[in-house]
Amino acid sequence: MDKISNETLENTIKDVLLKCGMRDSVAGFHYSICGIEYIITNSNHKVSMKTIYLEISNKFNTTPSKAERSLRYFRENPRTSEIAYKFLYNWAEKYPSAEFLYELTNKEFLIIISDIVKSILS
Repeated sequence: MDKISNETLENTIKDVLLKCGMRDSVAGFHYSICGIEYIITNSNHKVSMKTIYLEISNKFNTTPSKAERSLRYFRENPRTSEIAYKFLYNWAEKYPSAEFLYELTNKEFLIIISDIVKSILS
C-alpha cells in the first residue's frame, strides 16, 4: 500500500468502525483504531495480538489485559453486533463463511477491518 497520511488512515478506520455501528464513546473504539493502524503499518510482518495489546497499553497507559477486554467487549456489544454483521456481510465473500462473523476473535475482527480499510484506500 502506498504511503498515506496517519490522519487519512485514522479517519478511514473511524468511518468503517462507525459504519459497523460501533460507538466512538468507549475505549474499545480507540483501542481498535490503534490495533488496526498497527496491523496496516506492519503488514510486512507477522503480527501477534500480544504485540498489539502491548502497543495499545503503551499508547493509552493501561494494561494489556484491559486492552484485550475492552476490545472484546467493544466487539461483542449486542447493539452493534447486528449492524456490524450486516456491514461486514457485504465483504464476506472474501472469507470462507459469513456465519463466523458472529463469533469473531479480536484478531479476526481487526484483520477484517484492516482489509476493508486497505481496499478503500487502494
